[in-house]
Amino acid sequence: MKHIQTFESFLFEESITVSTSKYKGVHGKEPKGNGMWAFEIGGEEVFTDKAMNYSDAKKWAINQAKEKDVNVINVLG
Repeated sequence: MKHIQTFESFLFEESITVSTSKYKGVHGKEPKGNGMWAFEIGGEEVFTDKAMNYSDAKKWAINQAKEKDVNVINVLG
């Protein structure tokens, strides 16, 4: 059975901003590829627990932000 997202959950996820400006400042390009990823979520630096592609890492970070009720994520370089 597929998980059906509540409307409130959908709205919160849509309101989460993922900023890549810090990453671009260090690397000079948008984040992509595979590796260990670092994010700033709620003023705390967090790291993925394993190497993954950026798209999956971004989903992981969004889930972390949801748990902390945070709506801005910074991708770190």
